[in-house]
Amino acid sequence: MSHRNISRLIFVFLTMVLCFQLRAQNYERMSEIEQEHYGDFAMVNGDYQTMKNVRRYWVQQAQRLKFLKQIEFNLTGSNESILKVTIPARLLFAQNDSTMLLAADAYLRPMLRLVNGNDAVATMIIASYSDNNGSDKYLQFISGSRARQVYRWYARQGVGPNVMHCYGWGNKVPRNANANIQQREKNRRITIYFVPNRKMLRMAKRGQL
Repeated sequence: MSHRNISRLIFVFLTMVLCFQLRAQNYERMSEIEQEHYGDFAMVNGDYQTMKNVRRYWVQQAQRLKFLKQIEFNLTGSNESILKVTIPARLLFAQNDSTMLLAADAYLRPMLRLVNGNDAVATMIIASYSDNNGSDKYLQFISGSRARQVYRWYARQGVGPNVMHCYGWGNKVPRNANANIQQREKNRRITIYFVPNRKMLRMAKRGQL
């Protein structure tokens, strides 16, 4: 067996291992309220091999982006076919503020290629969440403002409105109980769902990803 074939087998094996790890250890169900509101935006269907290729591609992207420290990558949605990227709000925004930090560019730009240009493979759902520190009206305002800021950042880079949807959830979808400072910090987050577009599904079906 040639060195090239051996290298190819090793690459396939490592990709399978990484895919299993991401599926087994990093899968998060979308909340019921999100499933209801996102509706068709987050619905992905395909045959077994197509979905397998999609998952493998997202694993590769998660590996490519792992240099973004403190950001979580998970699979979610139907057939585990959506890449869920969770960013702590403090990396993008100052406390109690919806003005984007200059440092935010370094966290958002590496994901731009997934949704921009001729090589775009996904649409995106941008969701912002808060802790429970404040009135419902205020929490809805701050989370909605932050979601729109991320939306506008991608729009300025050339991403079209037909590719993006944004939501502010306030404290309606907490990850933790808000019982202490650490839990409240984890609840303050921006989540971006990358949903395979038609081009990506066609490529996955043909084994071209």
